[in-house]
Amino acid sequence: MASSARRPPENPKPDSSLPARSDNYLFAIYYTYFHPAHPILPPWNLFQQAHLPLYLKQVVEFIAAHFTPTASSETYRHTIVGTVLKQAPEAEKVQALLLLSIVLHSRTEHVESKNCLATAVDLAFELGLNRAFYAETESPNDPIRAECLRRTWWELFIIEGLLKSFGVQHICRTALKPLEVLLPCEESTFREGLILPIPQTLSEFDARFFAEREPGFSSYTYRIDAVRILNWALDIREMTGSHENLIEVIDARIASWFLNLPSSKAELLRQDGSVNEIMFQACMIVNIASIHLNFSRSGLMSSSAVATDVICNRQASPKDSAFSHHSHATKAVRAANEISSLAAISSPVEKHTPLLTCALALSCIVQLAAVKAGQMSDATRDRICLNLGVLRSMGRTWAISKTTMQKAKAVARDVLALGTQPPMDLFDFTTLLDLNEQFLMDGSIL
Repeated sequence: MASSARRPPENPKPDSSLPARSDNYLFAIYYTYFHPAHPILPPWNLFQQAHLPLYLKQVVEFIAAHFTPTASSETYRHTIVGTVLKQAPEAEKVQALLLLSIVLHSRTEHVESKNCLATAVDLAFELGLNRAFYAETESPNDPIRAECLRRTWWELFIIEGLLKSFGVQHICRTALKPLEVLLPCEESTFREGLILPIPQTLSEFDARFFAEREPGFSSYTYRIDAVRILNWALDIREMTGSHENLIEVIDARIASWFLNLPSSKAELLRQDGSVNEIMFQACMIVNIASIHLNFSRSGLMSSSAVATDVICNRQASPKDSAFSHHSHATKAVRAANEISSLAAISSPVEKHTPLLTCALALSCIVQLAAVKAGQMSDATRDRICLNLGVLRSMGRTWAISKTTMQKAKAVARDVLALGTQPPMDLFDFTTLLDLNEQFLMDGSIL
């Protein structure tokens, strides 16, 4: 399926080292608009020296073509997946398949996206990317490539977790393995590509709370930790019985994550006005985890008409609530509002991961459910309008954003046209839930 209509990007130059127009124009576009959100390839200043295989460069060009009207992504689309699949097993093939899985999902080509991701995970296990020192062993004299290999494994872990949270897949195979790969370095250090620090471990990261002097950890590490929290929140759905204590533990972990952020990570805007995209995603992911943990226990979706296949609407057992319905509802709505607040940060929306679309979908569902339950306010309406505006802007690049916006508007029209809302326990949610099921689970959307 073709992607949505595109518009010219806003002056594709992330820094003075990127030419506005040259033989490497599409590579420059990729590094301006996509690489900062999923930085697994060598930094721009080392891109040409890295000697990447031709098929991986073609994937880069395919992705970049979505951001500029001077190239057509369809020129690459018909052959790109087949070209990658026939390559010999190597880490760069994992990178190509992973990048394709993100972009095909964003084009609403979900079956092929899932296949690419599954193949990437299979090959990563076959090569041993999940092993602690694979990167160092594979590239003993090339620290930049070793860093890229570590990032590739962790990006697989992150994308699997996110797609599970959006209901696209049902298991995260990377999360079933011991998480022993060394951690990525800070983005600014990686971009310079000079002397990289000795990589840290997750054990060191987990012990940071008790260190006399807290060591610094990269934004990428906080993003990894965010997905660990997300996986715990998702896994509790698959458990039987009562889990009040576990819910409290995960809830505490979410609160602790924000409370213990260093000031350098809590501030998403850099001094030059650019956004720390990796920390932006980390905050987005922890809020998604809070929605999954709290929404089904909130009473906002208390009707017996709840569709059990809607992933964040799966009704929890009354015994499976660590807090009151009101407390869960407050936390779910707060997380949804925080996602809207992230989207409001002044930044070209094209530079955000296309998976922000699915986070905005979850945000809209929670906010509209709150409206349906009688918790309407002007601020809620404004946040919904903000979400729709961001989806509209992203829809110029990604088909999934345009389609999601249309579905979100359909739900909003149904809810906001109802006028004065009765008390939560008297409301019939059937109409909203029918729309939500299409909105969240329709294969053409998420």
